[in-house]
Amino acid sequence: MNLPVEVSRQNVNLPTLPDSAQLIARADGRNFDLQTRRTELEQQRFRVRLAHNEQWPSVKLGPYTAGENVIDSKRELGLSLSMPLPFRNQARGSEEAAKARLHQAEVSLDTAMREVERKIMTAADSYKKELKKLGEDTPQLLGQLREAAKLADDNYRLGVLPISTYTEVQSQYLEGTDAVLNSRLDALRYLADLEYLSGEQLHDIGLPSSPAENFSRRD
Repeated sequence: MNLPVEVSRQNVNLPTLPDSAQLIARADGRNFDLQTRRTELEQQRFRVRLAHNEQWPSVKLGPYTAGENVIDSKRELGLSLSMPLPFRNQARGSEEAAKARLHQAEVSLDTAMREVERKIMTAADSYKKELKKLGEDTPQLLGQLREAAKLADDNYRLGVLPISTYTEVQSQYLEGTDAVLNSRLDALRYLADLEYLSGEQLHDIGLPSSPAENFSRRD
């Protein structure tokens, strides 16, 4: 049985961003890359503690006997103590190598945190610039261009509008729509970057009630 399929058109709102400091604070606890590097750092700290404990050698203690044969009437009993030699230099080298890897992990985490902060500041600034381009009067301007294009089309079909004027009006409408869509697309890309960096959803998804809402933003 064949049934018609209708795809609902969704509208992703462009919200006003929280303060960049808030986004950075959220990223500190939610950013995937930072969490991965913190896990690696904890592993390196554990390896340093393990290497430090390995400075003490593996000591074996046990009984021993001497003179055990049929002829001897005397037997010697005692305790035996054994350990690997040399052990101190090997353990010290392992601990120093573990500390070096720990230092690298600390530097890597610090570098990653500063990189996340830089990316958040850059993406937030670019996002705000795209919102400024769109402006609150964008739906009204697009509506005016749309009505002008429709009126030009009707008059051209009636033969009362020259083709040069008709083409100019249609071009203005297409160029205006294209500029708005490009700015909106860029804004959505920056918003997606900020959501990935901060680990938090910043937008809402809904169904537009009118075509003009496709270009609106939520304050």
